[in-house]
Amino acid sequence: MSFAEEAARMNDTVFETFGVPGAYTPKGGTAKPGVLMIIDYGTSDGTKGTDEFNTDATGQVRVSEIELAQEGDEITIGSEQWIVDFGKLIDDGQNWQVWMSRVTR
Repeated sequence: MSFAEEAARMNDTVFETFGVPGAYTPKGGTAKPGVLMIIDYGTSDGTKGTDEFNTDATGQVRVSEIELAQEGDEITIGSEQWIVDFGKLIDDGQNWQVWMSRVTR
């Protein structure tokens, strides 16, 4: 097995282990449900109740699941809706890194 194949296998294992399913809707497109995403909601400052006001997060989505991550795309995880502010390719082009802002909680 080549290094690239092994890296892709490990990437899939990480998403299958830690990913949460959500719907990814490209700007002006149709929602794609069941997309696995790894989301980082950041760290709490420890003050009780302040997490309700945290409106930014970052996430990763596999390129094999979405073609392009760009500003204006929508992500739905459970009842929370997010808008993508920016997306870029990472991990040798295997994943999209997205910066997003919460629309609803």
